[in-house]
Amino acid sequence: MFFANNLEITLGGKLLMDSISFVVNPGDRIGLIGRNGAGKTTLLRLLNGENKPDSGEVEVPSDYSIGFLKQEINIEGDETVRKEASKAFKELNALIDKIQAVEDKIQKFEEFESDDYMDTLDQLHQLNESAGILGIEQVNKSVEQVLMGLGFLREELDKPVSHFSGGWQMRIELAKVLLSNPDLVLLDEPTNHLDIESVQWLESYLKSFKGAIILVSHDRAFLDKVINRTFELVNGKLYHHKGNFSEYEEVKEERKRLMLSERENMMKKISQMERNVERFRAKASKAKFAQSLVKKLDKMENVLPEAEEEDLENIKFAFPEAPPSGKWIFKTYNLGHAYGEKKVLNNINVFFERFDRVAFVGRNGEGKTTLSRIIAKNMEHTEGKAEWGHNVKVGYYAQHQADLIAGNQTVLNVIENAADEKMRPKARSLLGAFLFSGDDVFKKVSVLSGGEKSRLALAKLLLDPVNFLILDEPTNHLDLRSKEVLKKALLAFGGTLIVVSHDRDFLKGLTNKVLEFKNRKVKEHLGDIYEYLEKEKLSDIRELERKDKQQSSKQKVPISDKQSQFFEKKELAKKVKKLKNEFSKQESLITQLEKEQQKTEEKLADPENYNGSSPDPELLKVYGEMKKKIAEAESLWEKLGEEMEDAQNKLNSLENLQ
Repeated sequence: MFFANNLEITLGGKLLMDSISFVVNPGDRIGLIGRNGAGKTTLLRLLNGENKPDSGEVEVPSDYSIGFLKQEINIEGDETVRKEASKAFKELNALIDKIQAVEDKIQKFEEFESDDYMDTLDQLHQLNESAGILGIEQVNKSVEQVLMGLGFLREELDKPVSHFSGGWQMRIELAKVLLSNPDLVLLDEPTNHLDIESVQWLESYLKSFKGAIILVSHDRAFLDKVINRTFELVNGKLYHHKGNFSEYEEVKEERKRLMLSERENMMKKISQMERNVERFRAKASKAKFAQSLVKKLDKMENVLPEAEEEDLENIKFAFPEAPPSGKWIFKTYNLGHAYGEKKVLNNINVFFERFDRVAFVGRNGEGKTTLSRIIAKNMEHTEGKAEWGHNVKVGYYAQHQADLIAGNQTVLNVIENAADEKMRPKARSLLGAFLFSGDDVFKKVSVLSGGEKSRLALAKLLLDPVNFLILDEPTNHLDLRSKEVLKKALLAFGGTLIVVSHDRDFLKGLTNKVLEFKNRKVKEHLGDIYEYLEKEKLSDIRELERKDKQQSSKQKVPISDKQSQFFEKKELAKKVKKLKNEFSKQESLITQLEKEQQKTEEKLADPENYNGSSPDPELLKVYGEMKKKIAEAESLWEKLGEEMEDAQNKLNSLENLQ
């Protein structure tokens, strides 16, 4: 168990944490959320022992181990991927070093019958036994399993780490954290450099992890799949909730509504009291009373509930109106690209029309960024042909765009220096739309968080009107609030859009076409990201079914054996009937539970069921249990539906044989 007691931290004159306390239990999977700059990374560093609080303490048991994946890493040396990941096993590595030293010593012996030689052989035997106990073979399997789960190919495991980009090196660091199997894992934006397949693998791995997890992520779908507790840092306060992110959002909305109502009531009382003070202050007989009112007023202002972050509805920005373009935007003929001898794209033929909205998906290293840069005229292709349509104006946001902004400039300088005379007077308004308000615009770029730098780079992109936007991982480092603002603006964008992203929730509803990158080729899928993922799942099942059919065709029932077919058909008919009944009962149960949930919601909306400013805890508990029951009932209903459909299809196949 891990304790944090009354932590307080001030950074640059801003109170990041105001007496926050919490306990982390084994099995807790905590999602730490909050605006960019709220102090999430600072809190992780503090828990890892890198920083000290201004006051308060972190209590860590003496034998408690912590693994920390940071946003920025630096892997030095020229070890292979496999060997670098194996550094997670410190005890075993120390043992291997001892074995190597003893083996080197044995090689130098000349008298093989001496006591010293026999003692050294005995020492080697004991060390090898210890290595066996620690499971050296199992360790190698675990290293391969984790690295390949994170997207590495088996043949890449023995290549030097220096051959891989920063994003792939981040995966190696993540593998080391996971393989070390600590009591507490701290993950700061673990999905930023992962493709969708690797994110899904990581979800599964973390859900089965026995220790505790605190992770910072702005991937809504990832949070909902992994976490069972939610922490949010808002204005120095830490709000706790037992449940995933979506459940927390519902509770937060209710909290916000109550807080706003309380704030409004107190503001009215303060206004009334201020009027009374002014009225009675001038009268000598009421001067003492007026003084007591002033004291009350001071107390009320001190406990006035702080307003939470500004509502998204009040934060609006729009991309400049897209200049008109021709009907088609971009096309290729057998396009290819190679980096030296390594070919990443081969015989690519794509055709984008005006208003297309395309998601680029696939493993890292399959050519998504390469094609994006070619389309953006950021690099030349090495084979084939590429053509751009009439009056196409490209806006390109690169993965590491934010890192290219000079750190010695202020936020306002960055925009004013890049803007033309027409846009320069609007610099403050543009920055306000990207959540830089008040004195934030005078901050140096060097002190901004990763998310704040990303927002600034996106704001800079808006200075020139374009009709073809290409965004390569635009949500990396953006907080959930900023992502929603960006998504709203992109939905309203009047041009053609390409988005390279691993963030399923961000892509949902944003694109109408998916380009899948695999084995140096691209394959087009119509529909949005979840339709694509569903199709891929169905495709795998069909592949499995085809294999099953090929195996069963080798053992066909003789056509003359009608009796066997009759009994099989009879059993299937009984199974279909039973499943239909269960399916119908489950449907009725869901309807009944939803009616009960609606009644509970009506009770929650009734002010009489509030204890002060908070809803009745028992009622909230009933509501949470009701939601859980409905989710379980719907899951069983879906499973029964799939089984029923499968049994019916088999029955139809048998009937067609007759």
